[in-house]
Amino acid sequence: MLRRLARWSLRSKIIALLGSLVMLWVFAAWVTAREGLNLLAVSQVDRALGRPAATLITELQEERRLSLIRLGQADGANLRRLEDQRRESDKAIAEFRESAGKGGWAVSDDQRGHIAEITRLLDALPKGRQSVDQGSTPRIAAARPYDAVIDVTLKLTAANSDAVDDKRIAGEGLALVSLLRAREILAREDALLSGVLAAGRFANAEHATFTGLVNTQRYLFVQAVDGMPDGARAAYQRLTSGAGSTRLTALEDQIIQRARTGTRLNVTPAQWQAAVHPMLEQVDRIVQDGGDEVVEHSQPMAIGVIARLIAAGGLGLLAVIASVVMSITTARDLVRQLERLREAAWDLANNRLPSVVERLGHGEKVDVAAEAPPLRFGDDQIGQVGRAFNAVQETAIATAVQQAELRTGFRKILLALARRNQALVTRQLRLIDGIERRRDLEGEELQEIFRLDHLATRMRRNAENLVLMAGENPARSWKNPVPVFDVVRAAVGEVEDYERVTFQRFDTARLAGRAVVDVTRLLAELIENGLNFSSPGTEVVISGQTATNGYAIEIEDKGLGMRREQLEEANQMLMDPPEFDLAPDERLGLFVVGRLARRYRVTVSLKRSPYGGVTAVVLIPNDLIGDQPPEDTRQSAVTTGPTAVSAGGDGPADLGHRAAVAVLPAPSDPHAEARPGPQPPLAPVPGTPSGSAPRPAGQPGDRPSPASPSGTHSGPPSGTHSGPQPLPLPHSPGGEPGRPMSLAPPPAASPVPETAGDTPRPAETAVAQPMPLPTTPGGLPIRQPQEHLVEQLRTDAPLVSPAEPEEEDDDRGRSPEEIRKLVGSFQQGTLRGRAAAQRRPSKHAPDDDATPA
Repeated sequence: MLRRLARWSLRSKIIALLGSLVMLWVFAAWVTAREGLNLLAVSQVDRALGRPAATLITELQEERRLSLIRLGQADGANLRRLEDQRRESDKAIAEFRESAGKGGWAVSDDQRGHIAEITRLLDALPKGRQSVDQGSTPRIAAARPYDAVIDVTLKLTAANSDAVDDKRIAGEGLALVSLLRAREILAREDALLSGVLAAGRFANAEHATFTGLVNTQRYLFVQAVDGMPDGARAAYQRLTSGAGSTRLTALEDQIIQRARTGTRLNVTPAQWQAAVHPMLEQVDRIVQDGGDEVVEHSQPMAIGVIARLIAAGGLGLLAVIASVVMSITTARDLVRQLERLREAAWDLANNRLPSVVERLGHGEKVDVAAEAPPLRFGDDQIGQVGRAFNAVQETAIATAVQQAELRTGFRKILLALARRNQALVTRQLRLIDGIERRRDLEGEELQEIFRLDHLATRMRRNAENLVLMAGENPARSWKNPVPVFDVVRAAVGEVEDYERVTFQRFDTARLAGRAVVDVTRLLAELIENGLNFSSPGTEVVISGQTATNGYAIEIEDKGLGMRREQLEEANQMLMDPPEFDLAPDERLGLFVVGRLARRYRVTVSLKRSPYGGVTAVVLIPNDLIGDQPPEDTRQSAVTTGPTAVSAGGDGPADLGHRAAVAVLPAPSDPHAEARPGPQPPLAPVPGTPSGSAPRPAGQPGDRPSPASPSGTHSGPPSGTHSGPQPLPLPHSPGGEPGRPMSLAPPPAASPVPETAGDTPRPAETAVAQPMPLPTTPGGLPIRQPQEHLVEQLRTDAPLVSPAEPEEEDDDRGRSPEEIRKLVGSFQQGTLRGRAAAQRRPSKHAPDDDATPA
């Protein structure tokens, strides 16, 4: 309960205090007014029921006496008097019934119960009258219906006296009711003896009943004296000490004595009536005078009740009204000050502090004193809270400034470390590239070098992610559109288990050059997630198709899957990635994907896969997609070899891989549509170095050289370069569309195009200069069939039947020595082609003036 009260607002608490004060006044007024209401109720019940009840008792007592006389002597005179009295009784009954419904709110529940009982007994009275008329019932039994009605009526009268709160008045009223009970016993005695005198003798048990009635009425008269009002007590004492009371008592004793001995009563009806009727009339007069005296005694009490009601009600009400006004005024001032304090706190939390943080993020200087002006709330306790709030807001803004400066410094440090890592990775890739060109490497050694090369490529992607988290953008980019399928293949080259990636059908489309690098990284993160969270024996399937709102790429794995809440959280992060310092998870892949997607308005969503894994859908908007390459790009693709953009200060200028997959040749069969769209004969592959062709299985490409951080380069240069023809892309058998295409050799990152002024790498200077080769007008070397094969592998038959599409090489039947020789021969031919291309000047050498940070 106390906890609930603590959560109430200040206005609610003040209202509760006022409510308790009002309730206290209401209670005092009710206690005071209740006495007045009781007096009013007693007066109303007395007017409505008291008088009719007294009349009913008198008439029924007389009817009872005449009925018993009728049973003792049934002559005509007695019958006429009885019929007349019954009519008078019926009038009294009708008057009582009518007045019983006029009591209204003043009638209590006990009184209502008595009224209902009286009504029921009156309804049964005609049956008793019928038995009297038939003369078949004893006198004692004939009197019982009347006795029952009169007893309940007396209870009704006593209940009205009990309702008075003043004990003195209530006691006087009850004493008068006791006197009425004594009179009722005397009336019963009169009725029984009148019937006996009419019959001339006592019947069975009548003597004992009469004796009991005499003793009872004498006892009740004595008991009623104690609580009577003073005037009524004096009148009663005069009555009991007078000659009438003495005569009645002597006559009762005589009758009891004679009846006991069985002698004649020797009392006439006239003698009895002369003794008992004055006594009954005197008692009625005493009760009436006593009632008037009770009313006189109640007047001072009523005046006191009215005075207390005025004091408690009127003055108390004025005090309550004054308290309410003061409380409302005080509460309004308190609430107004607290609302000012609350509005200032909300303004600080929602406006000023975020504005300060945003300005600090933009590099602006912030004056703490100007941003946290002191607020004045007075000198009371609220004012003290306001001064404390002033200190809080000043400290909060100063802390925000410090934290912003700390985050800015942290991001600068993170960016510097990322740049340094990029420079080191670039040097490492150059060193690995030089080692790869050595001729004395065996097959296993070369494979280890390939793994090292691939690991360095992944390190470079991680360094680029650090640059992204630091709030910077990689400087390398493409100007000309690149086929979407080449971008996907370059992304596959950045993952470790590339052998598990298969392709389905890809619609022909090209990606805008400005988004090539970032989209490649985005796809690489999603593909790597699919591979890492799926079993080693499963595949990750990639497909692409043109949609209404752009180009959709689906990456589906058959892995562990995600729970519903995890999918919702992941999609929320992809849709609205948080700030880097608010990243909720140490796994930053989805964070990087979300940042890259927001940069180009790319939509990335995750959903459940039918295979139990997760399907990532990447929707590239239409403004980044084109169907056909520009004319100058298609022309350069025919006359020059593949090329890559130069590296900026943040890393190598490629798509993230070195010769990830071989370039697409011109379609040589009618089923070529299974590959991703038409390509020029020597279309550049993202990630393929300038001046060199894509390598066969297991061969890494050239390494990047440092370049300007902001340098960007367009498509392939027009310089004359020579080299072997590109290998065909592995495709589904028969070229059927929609069939998965397995990725072949270990992909690696593509290098920066080598400029004419580059210093020869160590591996190149160590190789003997080859003989000049015949070249095309564009500078490309003319391929000589079986030129680079060792003597044991040469044959006169063509390697590929012209009538059949090329099949993938199957090295499963060759010995390791043959494979080593085959790879070595291919490497030597590649080096000779590079050397020939480097001797020819390039007309579109990329800018390479700056060095990485």
